[in-house]
Amino acid sequence: MKYLITLMLMNTFAYAQNLEPLEIFIDADFSNHFESSDSIKKGFETALRTIDSTIHGRKIIIKELDHRGNSKRSKRNIRTYLNSSNAIAMVSGIHSPPLLAHKNFINENEVLFLVPWAAAGPITRSKDNNNWIFRLSIDDTKAGGFLASYAVKNINPKISCLLLENTGWGKSNFKNITQGLEKLKKKVQHTKWFDWGIKKNVANEVAVELSDNKCDLIYLVANAKEGAKFITAISKLSSPIPIISHWGITGGDFHKNVSHKTRQKVNLKFIQTKFNFNSSKLDSFQKNVLAEVVSNYKDVNSAKDIKASTGFIHAYDLGLIFVDAIKRTKKTNDIKALRKEVKKRLENSITNVRGLLKTYSRPFSPYSKSNFDAHEALNVQDYTIGIYDKHGDIVNIK
Repeated sequence: MKYLITLMLMNTFAYAQNLEPLEIFIDADFSNHFESSDSIKKGFETALRTIDSTIHGRKIIIKELDHRGNSKRSKRNIRTYLNSSNAIAMVSGIHSPPLLAHKNFINENEVLFLVPWAAAGPITRSKDNNNWIFRLSIDDTKAGGFLASYAVKNINPKISCLLLENTGWGKSNFKNITQGLEKLKKKVQHTKWFDWGIKKNVANEVAVELSDNKCDLIYLVANAKEGAKFITAISKLSSPIPIISHWGITGGDFHKNVSHKTRQKVNLKFIQTKFNFNSSKLDSFQKNVLAEVVSNYKDVNSAKDIKASTGFIHAYDLGLIFVDAIKRTKKTNDIKALRKEVKKRLENSITNVRGLLKTYSRPFSPYSKSNFDAHEALNVQDYTIGIYDKHGDIVNIK
């Protein structure tokens, strides 16, 4: 009898050892926006380590899929997920356009997609009740009004101008900032659109155009590369124009390419969420998370080494919510059934998950068109304003 029990235990152990790991794919731009993508990866990995990166006897591993900011590559990455018998979820990066381009494809094919950064409003709003995209980040349906309200209250511009990238993300912000200003009985006086990859001479011409239109505040929606060129150009005007920006500029090496003096000239401010390792007073939970990061990554010796820290913070909190959901699932080798069970748990079962930003109780709920925010874990009360300090570190000021 003892022999049989021992044999059964050995077989069970051997079976667990032979199980292939579950996979989480990070579909992000690791080429042009490495800092944000790497920060997201570190955040999700740190969350998974709370369960030893293991569930139901199977390891959970993270794989990088670099779409380089290209929506076609992103779709190939999604197909890689669909062709895998071990892929449990995808995690997106800083860019909204790939998610906007493939939202219907994602939902139709039941791809469990977790979004810790990309902010375009339509991402989490499906055409029907079948919605597989969950976000813990800023939501542009609310961010536009938040930025407009902050600017009117604290800057009170007479001539507000928009400088927006010509993508779904930019168009989403055009709508929401405009509506936010209208609610405050203000108007956008001038709007300028631009494409990715603009040159310095074009940025200089745009800066002059904005000056000629007598803009006294610019709402900027750009990523780090284009943002750096525009902010540098605007700072060189004889009368630099103040800039309040979306957070896309913080996702790359902007802080290295734009000096503190240049940032000061345009009084640069940008939207953030309320927790920040550099400016928040850390409690014991947050200190322990930071210690965990320092102990596991050779390139992190302090909070200041967590670049594009928004990605880490949101991915860590979203990762903890994912962990709570998958812990509640039943053991199965049917990957499609497991994905559906995780989705169900995300929408119905999450309670009292302590994160860096806050404690989450029912952050998500079943989606319907009448339940517009069902797959949004944050709200406008979680937003604030940030700046770069003289060392190039992000600190919150509000």
